[in-house]
Amino acid sequence: KEGGKNLISKTLQLIFKDDHGKTKTLLVKDPKDDIKASEVRPVMEELITNAVFINGENKLTTVGGMRMAYVQDLE
Repeated sequence: KEGGKNLISKTLQLIFKDDHGKTKTLLVKDPKDDIKASEVRPVMEELITNAVFINGENKLTTVGGMRMAYVQDLE
């Protein structure tokens, strides 16, 4: 709580598909307020192209989507 108000946190969810068709999600806390898909997609594609994230033998192959999630602390 800040000043008696419940805080809302914001997380950008970057959703990828790997070479086995499984979904992998990368969470980015507190992204800028006015972020646009047109800014995010090229970064996601670069992460895929440069194989930045590899889990064992699984490689990210495609952009699955992106979402903004808002969570409010009720306490």
